[in-house]
Amino acid sequence: LFTPSSTQVYANSDDEEDKEKKCVEATYQFYINSTVSTYADMIDCQDCSRNFSAVKLNRTNLLFIVVDKICDDCDAAYPVISQAPREVNETEEEEIVCQSAKNPRKRVRAYECHHSDPREDSSECGCASLQISCLSVLLIIISVTQRWASTIS
Repeated sequence: LFTPSSTQVYANSDDEEDKEKKCVEATYQFYINSTVSTYADMIDCQDCSRNFSAVKLNRTNLLFIVVDKICDDCDAAYPVISQAPREVNETEEEEIVCQSAKNPRKRVRAYECHHSDPREDSSECGCASLQISCLSVLLIIISVTQRWASTIS
């Protein structure tokens, strides 16, 4: 009634939209000087001002940013920057590639691998598994002893 079979499906398409295409996307990147831990400034608009500050959080790669609510006059002067990637045309792609080549990102390679941190407290690590294994060994010894005692009597 039921027999194993393999089904093969071949799909051929000559449609242009189904073929893979090269796609370059651009996103905004923001850099802060590595020597500066806090930064604060004010943006002046026509009838209002907007304060902002950025603070690097110690021992993380996080940046905490606090910004005043945007006022209506600032909307036109400073449009919203989307964080979603957007597709670029060939001219923009060429410009992006050239700028990246002229200003490469500085990457600092770690000199050694850090397996531990002195701030970690590992005194309680593994205690639960140790208790479980001791308990299981104790139960095995008790059951073997009882079986041995029952075979003797």
